[in-house]
Amino acid sequence: MYASTGDEQFKQRVAYIVGELAKCQSNSPAAGFHEGYLSAFPESFIDRVEQSKPVWAPWYTLHKILAGLVDANHLCGNKQALAVAEKMVIG
Repeated sequence: MYASTGDEQFKQRVAYIVGELAKCQSNSPAAGFHEGYLSAFPESFIDRVEQSKPVWAPWYTLHKILAGLVDANHLCGNKQALAVAEKMVIG
């Protein structure tokens, strides 16, 4: 919406959401996850997928988080979003 309207409230909302995601990501090691991990489910769900065990769409969820972060960077100029995305894929 920010890219469509230029309304700063949308850009501020994106910055808030990205900031909160960054906080979650920074707490990943304390929660027992790898550094940079950011998702709505534990890493063990990825292990379940790789073992062909039932689990609900973890790749879809990870894709949506990454796509949102890339869009936040590209469409809103949010540099923190790119940093969070990089930590997700690099660790």
